Amino acid sequence: DRNYNAHKGRERILSEIDQVQLQVNWDWHQAGLPVIRTRYVQYMIADNVRFLIPVTLMLVIFLSVLFRSLVGLLLPLMVVGLTIIWTLGFMVASGITVNIISYMIPTLLMIIGVSDSVHFLVKYFHTLKEVGHRKEALFQTVKKIGTAIFLTSVTTGIGFGALSFVNIKIVKDFGIYTAVGVFFAFIITVLFIPSMLMIIKRTPESKLEAYSRGFRMRIINRVILLVRAYPKQIIAMGIIISIVGVFGAVQMNPHSKLLEDLRPGNELLDDMHVAEERMGAVLPIEIIIEVDEDSPFEDIQDVEVLTFLDQLSRYVSNIPEVGKVVSVSDYMKEIHRAMNDGDPTFYKIPESREMIAQYMLLYEGEFESLMNIDYTKLRIAAQIKDIDSRRSTEMENEINDYILSIVPNGLTVEVTGTAFLALRTNNYLVKNLTNSFLIAFGVITILMAFLFRSVKMALISVLPNIIPMMIMAAVLGFFQIPLRPNTAMTFAIAFGIAVDDTLHYLTRYRMELAEADRHYRQANDATLMGTGIAMMSTTTILVSGFLVLTLSEFIPTVQFGTLSAITILSALFADLTFLPALLSLVKPRIRGGKS
Repeated sequence: DRNYNAHKGRERILSEIDQVQLQVNWDWHQAGLPVIRTRYVQYMIADNVRFLIPVTLMLVIFLSVLFRSLVGLLLPLMVVGLTIIWTLGFMVASGITVNIISYMIPTLLMIIGVSDSVHFLVKYFHTLKEVGHRKEALFQTVKKIGTAIFLTSVTTGIGFGALSFVNIKIVKDFGIYTAVGVFFAFIITVLFIPSMLMIIKRTPESKLEAYSRGFRMRIINRVILLVRAYPKQIIAMGIIISIVGVFGAVQMNPHSKLLEDLRPGNELLDDMHVAEERMGAVLPIEIIIEVDEDSPFEDIQDVEVLTFLDQLSRYVSNIPEVGKVVSVSDYMKEIHRAMNDGDPTFYKIPESREMIAQYMLLYEGEFESLMNIDYTKLRIAAQIKDIDSRRSTEMENEINDYILSIVPNGLTVEVTGTAFLALRTNNYLVKNLTNSFLIAFGVITILMAFLFRSVKMALISVLPNIIPMMIMAAVLGFFQIPLRPNTAMTFAIAFGIAVDDTLHYLTRYRMELAEADRHYRQANDATLMGTGIAMMSTTTILVSGFLVLTLSEFIPTVQFGTLSAITILSALFADLTFLPALLSLVKPRIRGGKS
């Protein structure tokens, strides 16, 4: 069966092994790369099911509490459902399959896609209470908040889209298609919700009254008093938090292990640890030796080639983290000894090419998995322990240095294998994802400068969002959370989402400042009253949604969810306190407003 190493083939084989295990009363432990790959896919599918119910339940609870009406509950859920259907359909049409990263897209769209609906409906219901006419309320809502919703979709899309600059296909696809999903959510929100609101019955006055009172309004009133009384202290606190974040950032750990992906207590992780303890190592590495076309050697059967292979194989086997090592030289020495009545002095590479050729012909089946059919390539197959990326780089460099010191002219040697490749890819991804954050940061800053036609306003808009980034860096550094692809990816994504509230605030602030005839305190108060509840509501949904990811079997997904929740919650506090305090002290001149 040619498909035995595809997921379905591996799953079928493991299923048959599972059935055998059930028939005997033994302790079984499954390990090895095929097992890891198969179980990972199964865990991803289980995660999607595990996330679905809590996220849906969370959305139902928060939307019910926020709007207290069937309309306010069903319309955002329908927007989210349509967004996921459109996005998954687009992915299928584009030939994109589910992988270790893309499996999170439906859950993320459920969490992020509802934000536009919440902002739209909160503004609509407030406006409807004031004007009392649905058509006029919709017109004013689209006029006043449509641009802000579009721009927040752009910034969130930039956060995800920045991942497309990473030269790893699964990360690139994840960023692109999640960004596409964010824009689908915007399109559906501004087209579907107004259409449905025109069709359904008018919301009762008792429901509209509920939006202008309650504990959220009391929180906003207290925030207004806090910002008025202590603007300088608030800014000083933001600066102190950022400085602490810098100290945390310099302590970040960039080194990770492959088996750290799974939760403690996971059955696969326990099996791998048992295999590592009892067998020495479980992760594969390979060394390929090739005879060059213009080489002085005829092929791999030359004595000098196998002597070099034997030296390299013995060197690798003496590395402490390396377990079993298998090569042609091992079989060749064993056969040579057996052919000489088991005399231990013959446990060595035969001294003539003719004898080597005879042994290879006689025992061809023993060698076929370790060399190619035309006798130009050899391989050393080894297994290593679950080492971190730092030690992996050191070990790879040590092997390459040793190769350079002894390799004969005419041979090309490549050190590779799944373990080295995966850890090397992790390091590469972390560097690329750091660059993607800088790209997102730069593009969003330029967008802010263009939007407000002021470099000063661009800096004001970015400063509150540096604080949550520094808090995330501090958490990573002080708690020694390894900086791996999922955690590095959080910076660009969380920044793109966190800046949304800043955009909503500044867009509304510009309008209020124009209406208040440049009275800065009055504009600040009105902006907090007008956008505060929606910002608190969307942040509550986002934080709760990202925390659902902590139910995953994968530690990187848990860390991604936790760090995103911390960052977005920090961004809310910064936008409700630091940003208005900064505006009240700087008093920037903002062009436009009423338009």
